[in-house]
Amino acid sequence: MLFRSEELDEDEKKCYEIIGNGLVDKIELDILIENREEYKDYYFVFDGNHNYEYGEFLLNEGFKVFGGTQFQFNLENDREFGKEFAESCGLVSPETIEFASAEEGISFLSEREEEAFVLKPNEESDNSMTYVPMSEDDAEANKELISILEAYSSDSCTDSYILQKRVKGVEVNVEAFFSNGKPYFAHANFEDKFNHQKDSGEATGCAFDVDFEISMESRLYKETVGKMEEKLTQMNYTGLSDANVIVADDEVFFLEFCFRLGYNAAPNFFFNLCNKTCLQTIGDMLDGITDSISCKSGFGASMTVFTDKYK
Repeated sequence: MLFRSEELDEDEKKCYEIIGNGLVDKIELDILIENREEYKDYYFVFDGNHNYEYGEFLLNEGFKVFGGTQFQFNLENDREFGKEFAESCGLVSPETIEFASAEEGISFLSEREEEAFVLKPNEESDNSMTYVPMSEDDAEANKELISILEAYSSDSCTDSYILQKRVKGVEVNVEAFFSNGKPYFAHANFEDKFNHQKDSGEATGCAFDVDFEISMESRLYKETVGKMEEKLTQMNYTGLSDANVIVADDEVFFLEFCFRLGYNAAPNFFFNLCNKTCLQTIGDMLDGITDSISCKSGFGASMTVFTDKYK
């Protein structure tokens, strides 16, 4: 497990000193880079898309690297970049508008009071700011989102965000694993994005999810991640390719990217369905072993448990 100590305060350092103890060896990222020749035969797996300067540095020096590129970071964190890439691949997005203050968004929503939108952070703003209105009624959802923006009007998280037209349908996340431009397998995931039953609690990103393998010949794959396959192959891309979409009647609408090991989709898949571990599978892909993936039939499910009680 790699971490950067200079970015942590004392309390955070204490947390990182606990994480993984007795389970994995730990080393500071800068120390590893300095002594990188000792790790020439290792596999470097970046589960997130931050620290891409290290991933690209190792990749350029011939190390075996999965993920960790600026391309992946930009797709998720620069909404306009991600939208343009999606559209260049033939994916269709709902109406999306970028704002630089809470007041701008409130004014926009007040002029479109019969329409519902979803709020999403942009660039370096707080990811927890993502907000999907709970009301099914579009006009009420509009008022709900105005209230959220009013509550955060003095917070820096509203310095850069987007509003995306809400599309009614089934939201599904489709992921495929690529190595050197070749897609090896794909799976799909349904999520509950709020803590507590019936989406009645705080937004968590993934409170509960159901995951299952899908064929790369399936319509779901071909109309989502499959549309990016040609460009990713041309790039000789290595990493996880992902698209969050809404399936509405006979149409598919692109929402956003998550070009990293998504939680809980990836742990759910590898713990419950895949017959090899995540690291064994990625190692095989980096080595060009083509028959590395075999899965159990059915589906896997996982749940994230939170507590607000501390001793």
